[in-house]
Amino acid sequence: MDPKTNSNGTPIDICGDLNQFFREVVGSVRQRRAYVTTSTAESYIAGLLADHAHAGEDFREFDKPLTIQLAQALNAVGTERFQRLRRVGDGVLYTTGFFGEYLESRGIDQSYFEELGARAYATAGRMLVLDKAEQNGLFVELADQFHMFVALVHDVAESLRVVAARTERALVQLYERWLNSGSEALAAALATHGLVPLRGNKMLQ
Repeated sequence: MDPKTNSNGTPIDICGDLNQFFREVVGSVRQRRAYVTTSTAESYIAGLLADHAHAGEDFREFDKPLTIQLAQALNAVGTERFQRLRRVGDGVLYTTGFFGEYLESRGIDQSYFEELGARAYATAGRMLVLDKAEQNGLFVELADQFHMFVALVHDVAESLRVVAARTERALVQLYERWLNSGSEALAAALATHGLVPLRGNKMLQ
């Protein structure tokens, strides 16, 4: 699929409708990789990615240590408490999904991050009143399946890297990335563009 068109071939204004763009990408990755999620969660993930794309280089997720952010969120009250908890969950999900390799290279325990993110979502979900059961269910799902959603966001990131590769050099770099990581998501993303990575002769077909 051309990154500037949707599944029906209709042009997408990426700058003007990032939500639609990410809904297309997340939906495609979810189907290709057989992730099981509710449509509500899928839409939430797409919106999260769109929000972070809008933030651009000004976005700084971990200006403060994550444990301090979570403690401040838990000590807040009312709407502020909910919003802080959700931001912690969102930040962990986005950062571990897109930059997991960087965290590992810094010696950061990703599973510990994921535990904190899941806790933030679970606590936020418990704050919702009964007449918001659908949202409550969303945050329960995000908390209970946090690791799976990190994997989904990671696979979206790999797919976007392939989409952004416009030169032969960029494709070679992605191939080298695949050789180092063995990422099934990256291999699948390359395959959607007619590129089948092979380890034996270290070439792209």
